Amino acid sequence: MQIQQILQEFLQLSVPLQATILLLGLIAVQQLRQGHIGRVGIASAGVLVFGTAYPIWNQLGGVWRIYTGASVVFAVVAGASYLTKTSLSSEFYKIALLLYGGGPIIMVFLFGFPL
Repeated sequence: MQIQQILQEFLQLSVPLQATILLLGLIAVQQLRQGHIGRVGIASAGVLVFGTAYPIWNQLGGVWRIYTGASVVFAVVAGASYLTKTSLSSEFYKIALLLYGGGPIIMVFLFGFPL
């Protein structure tokens, strides 16, 4: 896909969807520049996502079920790492920051989970 074609398709989206995509992009850049989320934060976010998703599991789409399942995996790995005082790879922290940092969690609760 060429950049011009991507831009045209982006401009055809609704304004709220455009704003959401731009906001997610800005959050991703900010969180990558911040570059840190702790193991306790990762575990807490995973528990929060699972605790919220479990009662409405049948209402969730496939993507949100995968996101919730991944949150459990991240929470278990981060929690076990914290309890055993072992360090994790920097890639794990970067991915966790993008998926379970403050901004993405807010966006998931606002737009991903049904009210």
